[in-house]
Amino acid sequence: MSAAVFAFVTSFGNISLSILLGKGGQTTLPVQIFTYVEQSFEPIIAAVSSLVVFGTVGLLLVVEWLFGKTV
Repeated sequence: MSAAVFAFVTSFGNISLSILLGKGGQTTLPVQIFTYVEQSFEPIIAAVSSLVVFGTVGLLLVVEWLFGKTV
C-alpha cells in the first residue's frame, strides 16, 4: 500500500518520465494537469489539485488508522 502511494506521489514530480512511459492514447493525471496548465489559466486545476492532495492525505490517515503501530 505504501509503495502505491509513493508511486502516485512521485509521479507528480516526474512529468517527463510520466510522458515517456505513458501508453498511446492514455494519459496519466499528472500529464493531464500539466497539459491543462500549459493551455489554460482557469482556476479549475487548483480545485483538482486540492482534491488530489486531500484525497492522498485522507488515504494516508485511513491506512495509518488501520495499520498504525500500537505502543
